[in-house]
Amino acid sequence: MANMHDGTLLLCQSDVIKLLKSVDLVGTIEDAFVQMGGQKAIMPPKLNMSLGEDGVSWPHHNSFIDAMPSYIDKLNLAGMKIVGGYWSNATRGLPSIIGKILLIDPDTGHLLCLMDGTWITAFRTAAVSMLGAKHLGCRSPRRVGILGAGTQGVTHAVLAAAVFAPSEICIFDIDRERCEAAVKSLSAYLDSRIAVAGSVREATEASDLVFSATAAKTPFIEAGHLKKRGGFLCTVGSYSEAADSVLDWADRVFVDNLQQARHRGALARLFATKSSIVEPRISGELPRLLAEGISGRTSPDQNVWYIPRGMAVSDLAVAALAYREALNTGAGTRFNLQEQMDPVSKEALASFLG
Repeated sequence: MANMHDGTLLLCQSDVIKLLKSVDLVGTIEDAFVQMGGQKAIMPPKLNMSLGEDGVSWPHHNSFIDAMPSYIDKLNLAGMKIVGGYWSNATRGLPSIIGKILLIDPDTGHLLCLMDGTWITAFRTAAVSMLGAKHLGCRSPRRVGILGAGTQGVTHAVLAAAVFAPSEICIFDIDRERCEAAVKSLSAYLDSRIAVAGSVREATEASDLVFSATAAKTPFIEAGHLKKRGGFLCTVGSYSEAADSVLDWADRVFVDNLQQARHRGALARLFATKSSIVEPRISGELPRLLAEGISGRTSPDQNVWYIPRGMAVSDLAVAALAYREALNTGAGTRFNLQEQMDPVSKEALASFLG
């Protein structure tokens, strides 16, 4: 670990993008999940602060902020991501999800690195979805359906093309103009055919893999929209995008973290109203599945619903890669918070009181 006298490394978003350009994100996340499932990582529950994200309650900022701490023994690193959803940002030309990540030496408390976490959040979320699809979805998907053409929709399309190379990726968004712009942009870089869907059903019904990444607060995905047998649905939004009928559609239901799934995301509403029905339907947590080498899909005809809420260990694993690559290449800049000074030392008191 770096010495406190070396200061703290600062990595801006452009640094992070360059440092992780050639990284196997899905493999990195898989390793972090195995660590978590094997109880070699610590991840307390997210701390959530609502700032009026329902658009009604005080204080009317239409946003939320989460604090996400974690530790991975294999990396000998602790970290904290501060991330929020700022739902009015679309009108400002800014991302809806913005985050920062702090890496901390678990022995000394030294702040090793402060880095932008917006890019990491966007792509690690998509990587978590692809990891679920890899282990729980069909083996050779020909068509991928994506609901939502925002940042998450785009990153899901990018990684779906990289991991599965499907013949077609079909995207639907209620904002047709935004959807067309996303499809045009993606078509310039991806080999798969990228198409605009005119409805939810058009994007999903014939798709082997379906990823929903929206900020919808009213369920809009019905069982009838999905492939009848052998389907795979992954809902990554913070809200309940799927109708109750999807639970009946699913033969198996997996989450990344059951504790988080109870309180936010696709299952939260069902847990609040039908807990006795939902709880027995959860087939397991993906990290434990991977750590124990258990097969999630026991038949190619099964319909699988995967609900990842996002785990801090994923952010820490990817951030650690960026940090170590930065140390190797000399990327970033350094600053000093004077963390080595004891608050009650003579020097500190003289500076404060003198």
